[in-house]
Amino acid sequence: RPGSCRGGRGCRARARDADEVAYCAALAAGYARLRRRPEEALVLAARAERARPGRAAPEVLAGRALLALDRPEEAAGRFERGLALDARSAGAPDALHDLGLASLLTGRLEGARAAYRALVPRLDLLADDARARRVLVEAAGAVMTEGAGSLDEAISYLGEARRRVRTPGQRELVLGTLGLALSRQGRQDQARGVVAEAAGLLLTTEPTG
Repeated sequence: RPGSCRGGRGCRARARDADEVAYCAALAAGYARLRRRPEEALVLAARAERARPGRAAPEVLAGRALLALDRPEEAAGRFERGLALDARSAGAPDALHDLGLASLLTGRLEGARAAYRALVPRLDLLADDARARRVLVEAAGAVMTEGAGSLDEAISYLGEARRRVRTPGQRELVLGTLGLALSRQGRQDQARGVVAEAAGLLLTTEPTG
């Protein structure tokens, strides 16, 4: 939630403002519904915007809801509007991930790289460890678009993902991406070893009969 909706003397003073109360209530309800009912979160973001026009937080909430609804282009546009109003508005780890993913999916690669680079040092603040591993793979893919100069960075992300991953299927993805990065860096022997490891995992998890 934005700072204006947090507790304290300022909040109690603002509680006399009906529009501020409606704004904070809509945002709180929107975030409560974001994961399971993003369509309702989108409606609540619009309600918050009507209560307090021109603020960044409803735009960020709308962007996150639109991404959850598989509408990344619209999501990226709402994130851009939110960031134009307040450059820190998508600073929470979950919001940074959604911003990075929306940017990556829509080809806004500079924004994607910036979001993932801000997020990676804060991975442990994500509640879901599976999401943290996913972030590392996506971050590697984002920085690899910058060219050979960022391959060391991508490989470091993938190495951390490899250390963390335990889930069948996800490990093969990590290893395959790591093999690609190593190959692009000219480390062909290491790349072949990593790809062989991924292939071996695929064979051991292949259903029988």
